[in-house]
Amino acid sequence: MKEQDLVLDYLRIDRYSLVGHDWGGPVGIASAAQRPEQVHQWVLINTTFRPTYRPPWYWKPFTAPFTGPLLLVRANLWGRNLQQMMKAASDHEIAAHYLAASQHIGNRRTFLRLERLEGYRALMQEVVD
Repeated sequence: MKEQDLVLDYLRIDRYSLVGHDWGGPVGIASAAQRPEQVHQWVLINTTFRPTYRPPWYWKPFTAPFTGPLLLVRANLWGRNLQQMMKAASDHEIAAHYLAASQHIGNRRTFLRLERLEGYRALMQEVVD
């Protein structure tokens, strides 16, 4: 049994609807690609799936081999400067939630892995094919 199968099996879920938003898109697509016969319907919102990683221009410094770990993980520039990068984060309450989520270094490492689609490239290629 695969790790990703445990939740569906444990909960005895035979069919489900998938809603993937933002980073949840590649994660949800990877899940659905493992067991496509169980997916009743997909809804993907403001997300991406790319078999080759080509980030938008504004993300390149945050995902590059050297500057990504430095800017995103060590300096937490994404969490601290989100108000300048994203219009919705100009609201101080929304920005505070993003900053809180980025305080733990483990979360920032996860952000980097998700933005690089680490562990998902092969599955994304299957989806594209």
